[in-house]
Amino acid sequence: MGAFVSETEKDLSVKALYELLSVDLNLGKLWWNPRPLKYFAGGAQSDTHRKGRWDSQFAGREAFTATTTGGYLVGVIFGKHYLKHRVLVAMRDGEWPAAFVDHIDGNRINNSIYNLRSASKLENGANCSMHKSNTSGVNGVWFSSRRSAWVAEIKVAGRKIHLGQFADIERAAKARREANFRYGFTDRHGT
Repeated sequence: MGAFVSETEKDLSVKALYELLSVDLNLGKLWWNPRPLKYFAGGAQSDTHRKGRWDSQFAGREAFTATTTGGYLVGVIFGKHYLKHRVLVAMRDGEWPAAFVDHIDGNRINNSIYNLRSASKLENGANCSMHKSNTSGVNGVWFSSRRSAWVAEIKVAGRKIHLGQFADIERAAKARREANFRYGFTDRHGT
């Protein structure tokens, strides 16, 4: 989700992430730290009072537990939304990821650092699940009523490649599996 470092991410340093959050990279979990006083500047209430109120409400609690409509875990820091998997990779690598962060097993809430990898748009797309509008049950295979045949296709680097027309779905599915292998798609792609 998001190919490059977003404008929001540019506003928050990785050093600030470590000041604000505790992390367990193996579990892929984040917790709020007591917030440093320097993050409470100005306002009607004293900064110390606001810090105490914030710390009593949030410090030690798990962070980034809300879910986006796309199924990713997300959190809010200073009124801006950050995706948990990108925060975890930033904390692991010491800088915001420049490209996509791929969930290797396809489970968007499994944020163990062992399940996250930096990936190009192409690599990320080669590991995606079947589209929800698919009706054949086989990724890249559809029935053409005009041709009265099963059509197999694959999209590589933004280019659709026609793999053939087949009398039955099994042959079309076989053509697609072979193309997945030929073009470097993961075993999980389209499942």
